[in-house]
Amino acid sequence: MRAALDVWVVAEAFDPAEPRDDHGRWSLLRAVRNAVRTDDGDAQGRLRKAKTGTAAKRATASSDGFLPGSDGYHTKDTVLTESQVGAYQRAAIRLNRRLRTSGPPAGPQFDSEGVAELSAEDVAFGALEAMMGHPKSALRDDISVERGVQDPTHVFGDAWRSDGDNTGLTWEDAAFVSTSTSGQTAEEFARLGIEGHAPLVMTVLAPKGIHAIRFGVHGSIPQYNAEDEVVLDRGLRFRVIADHGLGADGIHRVDVAVIGGPDK
Repeated sequence: MRAALDVWVVAEAFDPAEPRDDHGRWSLLRAVRNAVRTDDGDAQGRLRKAKTGTAAKRATASSDGFLPGSDGYHTKDTVLTESQVGAYQRAAIRLNRRLRTSGPPAGPQFDSEGVAELSAEDVAFGALEAMMGHPKSALRDDISVERGVQDPTHVFGDAWRSDGDNTGLTWEDAAFVSTSTSGQTAEEFARLGIEGHAPLVMTVLAPKGIHAIRFGVHGSIPQYNAEDEVVLDRGLRFRVIADHGLGADGIHRVDVAVIGGPDK
């Protein structure tokens, strides 16, 4: 079970008429604006002080710590194989698309002989859930990570203003959120976007206490190791706390804070 979000949640005030899904959550892909403007000064200050780069990695649990033989490993801890850890990277896009549209995988299917058949998404989901559900995956400090977005409307829907101030947009993500401690990685991913949409890079404040995993040497797909990936837990709520607009480099940049998460 995940611990409740530690230390800090930004004050929020929402219009009861804002759209929600069947589970009472703010509607996915339809970001909403706060009915009452909140003070994001605390979040901005914490973002400036948050650990970045190598320091952010040190504050984040490595997937290697969930494999037999790892430092501090005990038999009562989560046991994962290297193939399970790598499954997320192989199936990430398909898994996250499913989480954002139809929910978690249904689980193993059994053939006529009672043998379980697991899809790559099942394996990836199980591995991420096991790691994120473990106490040692809770962030030890505030960290700042980067997220590249190829098409902002896939996150914000028609609430996104490409030529306006998007401060205050608030949304919940049902999927595991892929970020990086490398700004260059986020920029390269964002620039793969669709023509007609300016690439977006989010600088994300992930506060101490939420659950996140960085991929280590073992189990990770070798060609992905240079991405410096940090995966944030699913079910987190985010808010744009500053919009820096479109830069001379053609990238739209915003600062974002995690303002809440699953109490699991």
